[in-house]
Amino acid sequence: MAKDPLFSNKLFGAILFAGVLATGTGFVAKLLHKTDSPEKNAYPIEVTDAAGGEVASTEPMDTIFWSDVEILMTTAQNSGQDTLMRVTGKGEKIFKKCASCHNIASGAPHKTGPNIRNVVGRPIASAEGYNYSRGLLEMSGGTWTLKELNAFLTKPKVYAPGTKMSYNGLKKVPDRAALLLYLNTQSDQ
Repeated sequence: MAKDPLFSNKLFGAILFAGVLATGTGFVAKLLHKTDSPEKNAYPIEVTDAAGGEVASTEPMDTIFWSDVEILMTTAQNSGQDTLMRVTGKGEKIFKKCASCHNIASGAPHKTGPNIRNVVGRPIASAEGYNYSRGLLEMSGGTWTLKELNAFLTKPKVYAPGTKMSYNGLKKVPDRAALLLYLNTQSDQ
């Protein structure tokens, strides 16, 4: 059996075609599923009631995720000082990803992102001397509650379209709960 002299070219062409096809499919899918607001990205979730019957939830995804985060935070806070310290320590480790763009020390200057010391309870887009993006300026008047921070940290570009924050979001609920507990401890109040 003779080896095909063009085998390498055919193999390379097949791989190249598969890559172009995959890229094109993703591009077309984004065009077909373009949304203008975060509410359009929420889907109903089937929830089982106490009797075992399924009840369709009309809550948006961020509300359901917030419930999970809130439960984890409350559990950590009520499980004793050791557990709370361990979870808060995990949040501090997770914050190291944020530290490349944000300071958290009192009086520290802004970096690429604003200093987030005292962020919990602070009005949105209010750090003095920081030039906020359009996405967050349009949210001025709101407050960074733990629930709002959770929604923002889940997917910043969905929560605040037009934000210049390039971070894609913190997907894991336990990680967000730990980070929120840590941010809550980084407040002078």
